[in-house]
Amino acid sequence: MIPVKPRGKPSRVTKQTLADVHESIDDIMGNKSRYVIGGKLKRPYGARPQLIKEVCSWLHERWGRKVSPSQVRESWKAYNELRRDFLKSTQS
Repeated sequence: MIPVKPRGKPSRVTKQTLADVHESIDDIMGNKSRYVIGGKLKRPYGARPQLIKEVCSWLHERWGRKVSPSQVRESWKAYNELRRDFLKSTQS
Protein backbone atom coordinates (compact mmCIF):
# COMPACT_ATOMS: atom_id res chain seq x y z
CA MET A 1 0.00 0.00 0.00
CA ILE A 2 2.99 2.33 0.42
CA PRO A 3 3.95 4.02 -2.86
CA VAL A 4 7.44 3.49 -4.26
CA LYS A 5 8.59 7.09 -3.65
CA PRO A 6 8.42 6.97 0.20
CA ARG A 7 10.42 3.73 0.32
CA GLY A 8 13.69 5.45 -0.65
CA LYS A 9 16.05 7.43 1.58
CA PRO A 10 14.13 9.59 4.05
CA SER A 11 13.93 13.29 3.28
CA ARG A 12 11.67 16.09 4.38
CA VAL A 13 9.33 15.44 1.46
CA THR A 14 9.36 11.70 2.17
CA LYS A 15 8.52 12.18 5.85
CA GLN A 16 5.57 14.33 4.86
CA THR A 17 4.50 11.75 2.29
CA LEU A 18 4.76 8.92 4.83
CA ALA A 19 2.51 10.87 7.18
CA ASP A 20 0.00 11.18 4.35
CA VAL A 21 0.23 7.46 3.65
CA HIS A 22 -0.25 6.73 7.36
CA GLU A 23 -3.43 8.83 7.40
CA SER A 24 -4.75 7.15 4.25
CA ILE A 25 -4.16 3.70 5.80
CA ASP A 26 -6.09 4.83 8.89
CA ASP A 27 -8.91 5.98 6.60
CA ILE A 28 -8.95 2.61 4.81
CA MET A 29 -8.88 0.71 8.10
CA GLY A 30 -11.72 2.83 9.46
CA ASN A 31 -9.52 4.06 12.33
CA LYS A 32 -9.36 0.51 13.75
CA SER A 33 -6.33 -0.25 15.83
CA ARG A 34 -3.38 -1.82 14.00
CA TYR A 35 -1.29 -4.41 15.79
CA VAL A 36 2.40 -3.67 16.02
CA ILE A 37 4.87 -6.32 17.09
CA GLY A 38 7.37 -4.88 19.50
CA GLY A 39 10.96 -5.98 19.40
CA LYS A 40 12.74 -8.04 16.81
CA LEU A 41 11.74 -11.54 15.86
CA LYS A 42 14.66 -13.93 15.97
CA ARG A 43 15.11 -16.84 13.63
CA PRO A 44 14.80 -20.07 15.62
CA TYR A 45 18.32 -21.39 15.06
CA GLY A 46 18.74 -25.00 16.11
CA ALA A 47 15.01 -25.73 15.89
CA ARG A 48 15.26 -28.02 12.84
CA PRO A 49 16.38 -31.19 14.71
CA GLN A 50 13.49 -30.88 17.15
CA LEU A 51 11.06 -30.22 14.31
CA ILE A 52 12.32 -33.27 12.43
CA LYS A 53 11.80 -35.42 15.55
CA GLU A 54 8.26 -34.09 15.88
CA VAL A 55 7.51 -34.85 12.23
CA CYS A 56 8.81 -38.41 12.66
CA SER A 57 6.66 -39.01 15.74
CA TRP A 58 3.60 -37.37 14.15
CA LEU A 59 3.89 -39.61 11.08
CA HIS A 60 4.21 -42.66 13.32
CA GLU A 61 1.18 -41.69 15.42
CA ARG A 62 -0.99 -40.58 12.51
CA TRP A 63 -0.16 -43.18 9.86
CA GLY A 64 1.66 -45.91 11.81
CA ARG A 65 4.73 -45.45 9.62
CA LYS A 66 8.26 -45.14 10.96
CA VAL A 67 10.20 -42.51 9.05
CA SER A 68 13.85 -41.81 9.68
CA PRO A 69 15.14 -38.28 10.28
CA SER A 70 17.20 -38.53 7.08
CA GLN A 71 14.02 -39.24 5.08
CA VAL A 72 12.39 -36.16 6.56
CA ARG A 73 15.48 -34.04 5.72
CA GLU A 74 15.50 -35.29 2.12
CA SER A 75 11.78 -34.61 1.78
CA TRP A 76 12.33 -31.12 3.17
CA LYS A 77 15.08 -30.49 0.60
CA ALA A 78 12.91 -31.79 -2.25
CA TYR A 79 9.99 -29.61 -1.14
CA ASN A 80 12.21 -26.50 -0.98
CA GLU A 81 13.59 -27.17 -4.47
CA LEU A 82 10.09 -27.68 -5.86
CA ARG A 83 8.86 -24.51 -4.16
CA ARG A 84 11.86 -22.50 -5.43
CA ASP A 85 11.32 -23.73 -9.01
CA PHE A 86 7.61 -22.95 -8.83
CA LEU A 87 8.25 -19.42 -7.57
CA LYS A 88 10.80 -18.81 -10.34
CA SER A 89 8.35 -20.01 -12.98
CA THR A 90 5.54 -17.78 -11.72
CA GLN A 91 7.76 -14.67 -11.58
CA SER A 92 8.82 -14.86 -15.21
